[in-house]
Amino acid sequence: FYMARNAYLGVKAEKLAEEIQNCEFDSQNRKGVSGYMHVILFAILVIAGYVYFGIIIALQVENTTLPEYVKAEFGDAVNPTLGLYSGCYMMKAGSDWSARVTYEQVQTERGQGRFTYCYGDIRSWTFSPLKIAEEDACGLPTLRSDEERPTSYDLLDAKGDQWKLDSGNPIQSFQLVEIEEDRVAEECGEEFGGADREEELCPILIMDQSFEGFSDDRDWSRSYNEMLVDGKSVYFYQHPIYVGEYMDEKEGLELIFFTGRRWLSTTAKGLLTEADIEGGVDLTSEAEMLSLLRDKTDVTDFRLLSLEPGAYAFISEAVDQANDRGTPLGLRWYHSRYGGSDANFPFADISRPADALFSCGKCDSEGNPCRFEGVCLADGTCDCKHGATGKLCEIKPLGDGICHPFFNKGPDDFDGGDCCVSTCQGVSCGVGDMTEAFGQELRRSGNGFPHCKDPEMVPLTITMNHTIDRGFYAGFLEDSDGGTFESYFVEVSCHGGDEIPLRVALDPEHPKKASQTLYVADQMDACEISFLGIQSTSLFNATFQLIDGYPEDAEGVVVASAEMRDISNVTKDAAFTIPTLYAKCLKETLKDVVDTSTYYSGTYQDEAMEWMNEEIKDGRCSNDQEWRIQRYALVALSRAEGSPVEWVNKNDQCLWSRINCKDNFPVVITHDGDTTGRLNGTLATEIGLLTHLERLDVFTNDLTGTLPTELGLLTKLTFLGYAENAHTGTIPTEVGQLKALEELMLWHNFLTGSIPSEVGLLSNLGQINLQENYLSGGLPSELGALTKLTRLTLHTNSLSGSLPAEIGLMTSLTNVVMTGNWLSGPIPDLSKLTGLDTLIMYTNDLTGSLPSSITKLPNLYTLNLSTNKFSGSIPDEWAELTSLYWMIMNKNQLTGTLPEFLGTAGPNLSRLVLDSNQLVGSIPDSFANLSNMARLRLQNNLLTGELKPEVMAGWTSMGQL
Repeated sequence: FYMARNAYLGVKAEKLAEEIQNCEFDSQNRKGVSGYMHVILFAILVIAGYVYFGIIIALQVENTTLPEYVKAEFGDAVNPTLGLYSGCYMMKAGSDWSARVTYEQVQTERGQGRFTYCYGDIRSWTFSPLKIAEEDACGLPTLRSDEERPTSYDLLDAKGDQWKLDSGNPIQSFQLVEIEEDRVAEECGEEFGGADREEELCPILIMDQSFEGFSDDRDWSRSYNEMLVDGKSVYFYQHPIYVGEYMDEKEGLELIFFTGRRWLSTTAKGLLTEADIEGGVDLTSEAEMLSLLRDKTDVTDFRLLSLEPGAYAFISEAVDQANDRGTPLGLRWYHSRYGGSDANFPFADISRPADALFSCGKCDSEGNPCRFEGVCLADGTCDCKHGATGKLCEIKPLGDGICHPFFNKGPDDFDGGDCCVSTCQGVSCGVGDMTEAFGQELRRSGNGFPHCKDPEMVPLTITMNHTIDRGFYAGFLEDSDGGTFESYFVEVSCHGGDEIPLRVALDPEHPKKASQTLYVADQMDACEISFLGIQSTSLFNATFQLIDGYPEDAEGVVVASAEMRDISNVTKDAAFTIPTLYAKCLKETLKDVVDTSTYYSGTYQDEAMEWMNEEIKDGRCSNDQEWRIQRYALVALSRAEGSPVEWVNKNDQCLWSRINCKDNFPVVITHDGDTTGRLNGTLATEIGLLTHLERLDVFTNDLTGTLPTELGLLTKLTFLGYAENAHTGTIPTEVGQLKALEELMLWHNFLTGSIPSEVGLLSNLGQINLQENYLSGGLPSELGALTKLTRLTLHTNSLSGSLPAEIGLMTSLTNVVMTGNWLSGPIPDLSKLTGLDTLIMYTNDLTGSLPSSITKLPNLYTLNLSTNKFSGSIPDEWAELTSLYWMIMNKNQLTGTLPEFLGTAGPNLSRLVLDSNQLVGSIPDSFANLSNMARLRLQNNLLTGELKPEVMAGWTSMGQL
């Protein structure tokens, strides 16, 4: 009963014993058989229990109900050494009265371990290495199941338990499964999947080309072959051992092998102990390495746990038995990490992944084909195409100096740059790749890069035509065949011959116009084109052009090409320098603002492009297109105007000396020729690109040429000044678009033509100064719309016609100067110009009487109408001009007498010039009041009478009489 109650007879007996123990018997003494039923029942139960117990004991002793083989899989996340003990365990019969069994590792090349049932205060299944004696296994367990006092003899009943380390920390991924008898050879044999497995394990590992591979302080192999000893595959932990293709003299073989849970990568030297080193183990022998791994001379020791820290370089992710395919294909790899100074087996350091992933290097036409059109042969090797190499042709021939058109595409970096001259490295670059050039099929292959299609490259086209005079020698030399020669060479070389985009031998008997397009580096420089092997200066003549782009007649290509130089003639061996090509991004940025006909033309636009090109590095332009356009316009401006002092530099343009900026855009450009050197060029049309300009003041220089119509694009301009220069041509009508303009200062130039009527649209204009030019024609009536204009200066021109009446509507005028023109007719009504203080119109052909409307100009200070054809008398109404300081009207046809009011109404009058008229009478006595008079000229008139002394006595300020 004790045994049944304590579960030694199984669960059913234990339950039955519990029921019996709790049963209450009636103490009443009953007569007959019924009174002893409980005794009889109890006796039957006891007998049944003994029988059941006997059967159990018999079965246990025979071990017929327990699994003979189990397979264990240990998680190694907490203790990395546990994975070494994964594998098959065989039952070993118990030796004590309980008949409890143990299970011991049967695969000898692995870490040896034992499952043991332990008695005592804590009863549980335990696991420990075999090096721990069986009698000590319960006291020093590595793992223990968490179920206490288990009732079952079957180890598999503990597979669902939480197993823990002796420290109490639980482990993860612990698995136990029974191995059926017919699968023991397959599961527990020496080879993965058994000797009769259907699927072959991959014999060659290759590093996937998209991964860098193992990398630390040394170079590692990218291909590993299955280890063979005596021509046969060998296994460790049931899995193949792989040996690297490279071998370091000091480190020996590179090895990859399985350790029960993970794959390890190390070198042969890493597997040696001090004793091995002293024994002179051959690090290059695969057989000796296998012997070391399998060494079990001492079952209590295990080589993988006796090596120095750092022996293992890389370690794979964990492999579950259910997902184990027998090889490390497709597994992630990590650098190894040791848990402490005394640790002898590493963790996988998931914080330091290795950039490595293996593929199978044996081809299979369906499952694992050869790459890049390679052909899989019957023996599993690949016949590679297109220059590819490697077990599966997986290694692309990139950067080997030979152009392989198959790989000449973007994802392969255009064959690693091998197909273009500026990116190819090596002595064989371009050699023999040209079979056709300039429309000729070459007699022998030349050097070049016909397959270059890297979009970073730019086209450079050579167009050429040549002629040959077959009869040149006929009239001079006897028995001459015309002096022909077989071939001549056309060569393009750069950087002293380090790069040769083209070298071909052409047939001189093949005369026709033809072109050849090369693809060269963006901003190609230091290059020249040479013609070699020409035997006579008169026999042969070639003309050529270089085109930055495609020939204009290229089919299906819309290109704006530009000749880089004038057509050049070649009559003997010669070399011609090729200008540095403009950066592609620069041309793209400025394509809408720079005419391609100016490329390489020597014009100021070309000089500006060249300057911009020099500051661009590696063909990369600023992302700010507007900024770069503004920069180009300023550089073009500086190159066109011929500045004696360089004012553009590599700094931001807003830091340049002549520029003021607002919001990072130039708004002011100035230049005083007297202080900073006189400009002697022209005004560039690119001025129109500086659309943020507000002030343009470039005066006292020697600028020539016309004012560009592009000035009309500067709609924010408030001041336009190009005074004291030598500009010619007309004032562009486009100035009428400058609606913000307040001052138009173009005096002292050589401008011709008429004043454009569009000036009348500039409603904000406050000052016009066009003096000292060669302007002609009449004044446009549209000027009357300039109601904000204060100063109108047009003297010393050739203006003609009458003054438009609309001038009388310019109510803000204070100063009008139109001296030295051919203006005619009367002065219109100026009575509304109440703010006018200066009216100077001398040296014209004005006629009619003096305008009485001037009387309405209370602020008139200076009046000069001399050298005209005015007639009649001086109006008495002028007596109201009390502010008048100068009155100059000499050389007219004035008549009548000197008005009395000149002596009374004009006390401020300082200058009175009336000579060369037809005035009569005497000098009025009122002239005695002209105390401020400094100059009085009355000669060449018809005056009579006496100049009275008392009148002259009042002229205390007189300087000229």
